[in-house]
Amino acid sequence: MEEIKKIDKRESVRVVTANELILLEDIAKLSLHERKLFYIAVAQCRMTDKDFYEYETSASELAEMWEQDPSNLYDSIHKASTELMKVVIEQKNGKNYKLRHIFEECDYSEGRLKFKLHKEMTDLLLGNNRSFSKPLMWDFMRMRSPYSIAIWHLMQKEMNSAKPYGVVQLEFELSLEELRRVTGTENKLKQVGAFKSRVLDKALREIKENALVAISYTNVKRGREIVGFRFLARSLFGPKNPEEMTLRERQQARYGQLIRAKANGSITAEEQEEYTRLSQILYQRNIEDYTELYGYYEDK
Repeated sequence: MEEIKKIDKRESVRVVTANELILLEDIAKLSLHERKLFYIAVAQCRMTDKDFYEYETSASELAEMWEQDPSNLYDSIHKASTELMKVVIEQKNGKNYKLRHIFEECDYSEGRLKFKLHKEMTDLLLGNNRSFSKPLMWDFMRMRSPYSIAIWHLMQKEMNSAKPYGVVQLEFELSLEELRRVTGTENKLKQVGAFKSRVLDKALREIKENALVAISYTNVKRGREIVGFRFLARSLFGPKNPEEMTLRERQQARYGQLIRAKANGSITAEEQEEYTRLSQILYQRNIEDYTELYGYYEDK
């Protein structure tokens, strides 16, 4: 009999997906609870896994993660499970296409939900043979809008899954077309002002509250037409004087700068060596922190 595993909900758990998954039309159609349940399932995957396992959680556990009243969560879980079992995502390449189911099973009994991702999703969720992003699962769990989840996931792709540290600020651009695509609003809120107020601005407020990153933006125009936005992300903890920062904070801030240089292709050979060294130092400290806190550390 196949082992049923309990979900891992540590703060270090990440949602690791191929970047191409973020922009798929069928993912953009997922509702709030469908997205959250899907992301919980994805976050259980380990980089060393070859196949998907069956996982189990409870209604009370989901209620706690989503900050919802457990007494009226059953309908939301049932609807999300039912729809996820129906969802088929389509990848197109010219006239070629590939169809995949997302979930293989969702079983609910006596207040407990068992689920398993479909084997057809293996190459999009397991292994590192594609460009991928890995935002933290907990950044999404208490968001109230599927738009916010979609936009933060897209932003994390552009930010190379990093967050700004200390004095470091991260800059990136997204086209209006990309933002509409991931939120499924290509044919909704046609006026840019309506899109900004009802989708983008709301998402940035939820990102600030849940991911602890403050993001501002300016319009990118082609003539008079707004075609995208230039974003500036900073830590909610505010800029600090480097002299007032601990060694670890300074290392994290420098590592954030090197991540951007690497992502932009402007990193030098010396900076690459520094990047590798800091990556190893911070990785080892994470292991020590979580071992002290949980008594063990499972690589993600």
